Amino acid sequence: MEETGNRDAHEPESPSRGVFRWFVVVAVLLVVYPLSSGPVMKLVEKGLVPPGAGFLYVPLLVLHDHSTVGKRCLEWYLEDVWNIK
Repeated sequence: MEETGNRDAHEPESPSRGVFRWFVVVAVLLVVYPLSSGPVMKLVEKGLVPPGAGFLYVPLLVLHDHSTVGKRCLEWYLEDVWNIK
């Protein structure tokens, strides 16, 4: 039986499709990484996760310390949205 419209499993991906896939992966990571700080810090605050887990978010802390906008955004997200003190 012939399959029509399906790519062969060994057929190479077009370069533009590969670039788009990487763009989506990077975009998702740039959104998911900062947003994941809220739930992780809440778990640290409740003692369900070791405090060392906060080490994953050192880049966000550097942004917090060196950028007024970064500081306001991170404080709003952690304090107002997640109620972390």
